[in-house]
Amino acid sequence: MRVMVLSNIFPPHVRGGYELGVLEVARTFAAAGHDVEVVTSTAVGAQRRVRRADDVATREVFAPVLAYEPDLADRLQDSAVWSHDRTDAFGGVIPANAVALAREIERFRPDRIWMGNPLGLGPVGIFETALSARVPVIVHLMDDVDRYLLGYRRPIHWLSRVARLKRGMTAVSCASHVRAMNSVVGEYGAHLVVPNGVDFAAFPTRAEPLLRGGGPLRLVYFGQVEPMKGIPQLIAGIDAFAASPGSMPFELDIIGPASTSYGAELAAEIASRHLDDRVRVVGRLEKSDLLARLAGYDAAVLLLKQDEPFAYASLEAPAAGLPVVITRGHAVADAYPSDYPLFVDDRDDAELVSSALRWCASHEHDLPVLGRDLRAHLLRRCDTTTAVNPRYLEILEHARAADRPTDVDALLAGALTVEAHALSINA
Repeated sequence: MRVMVLSNIFPPHVRGGYELGVLEVARTFAAAGHDVEVVTSTAVGAQRRVRRADDVATREVFAPVLAYEPDLADRLQDSAVWSHDRTDAFGGVIPANAVALAREIERFRPDRIWMGNPLGLGPVGIFETALSARVPVIVHLMDDVDRYLLGYRRPIHWLSRVARLKRGMTAVSCASHVRAMNSVVGEYGAHLVVPNGVDFAAFPTRAEPLLRGGGPLRLVYFGQVEPMKGIPQLIAGIDAFAASPGSMPFELDIIGPASTSYGAELAAEIASRHLDDRVRVVGRLEKSDLLARLAGYDAAVLLLKQDEPFAYASLEAPAAGLPVVITRGHAVADAYPSDYPLFVDDRDDAELVSSALRWCASHEHDLPVLGRDLRAHLLRRCDTTTAVNPRYLEILEHARAADRPTDVDALLAGALTVEAHALSINA
């Protein structure tokens, strides 16, 4: 089959695990013998953050996605023009992107469209244009798209249209609560849950769980370095741990990209708590460099929000053999063992975070075995080769096309009406 994989951003433009997950899906379809082409946005300047995926045919046909750039958002948050553009990018139509997608569909003539995150591209326009191809459209949900559709709307809004469009598509959510979050503005014609996965065989691990040979407790956080990912709670918890009576020496590496403004704020917070000699902000690493490094730590600390969709890091750390101090979030609680000892029930409680870290310190010789057991547990559920990718391929094969195809000309006419009304209000 000819499979078009669509994503708002794609390597070399990467914010987090989502885009790399879409890359792995595209590779899976290509390895299964399908003719795969990725359509995505143009990556410009600082958006080129990782190596380009040269093994997958990629066409950068959409305008650069600026709505996700935190440094721009910080500077332009009071701008009416910025607000106007973000409203269309996250909850409406960007006509140029709809036209670009229509041209690609006409050229590539896909048999299936597998859609990653449409946010930032004008999701309503992307939905309707994809359905105009008259082929099955599968939307792969790893984010709360409906929340953006509700939050970014004009007085004349698109919600009724979205509800109609969703009935013509198949959705795949990475967790059951993600399915619920994306069933608010209407429901998809079919909606399946397939947990995120990683290739466990790709992660270097210790050959055997050996006893620690002394030295400081080596801790790591990796992922997006921003407040919503629990970084302030991590620093507060580490500070409480450092202040605990008899606390053992430790080192914490924070790996991942941060905006300029939050990077400066984080450095100041670390310095004010006198943690400079024990907490290091490493910055972004290439995925291969990160994988080679993970097995050298004793534990990961991932204080993700409770409704985090399903962070790849919560699988990648165990795949490398690491136990994880982790918030008892919806997706994680479904995937991890129910009696797992390093759950944190409330990440905002620094004492609870400190308590989990003290457990690591007092059970330091048990950490390799705990990591090994967690890896074995998740391998059965979330390994891409044996558990996850076969589900994706099955869904791709059996998805059905919408009964009533859509029309791009009607979409563009509606977009013109909504835009004219918004401009008249602003005038």
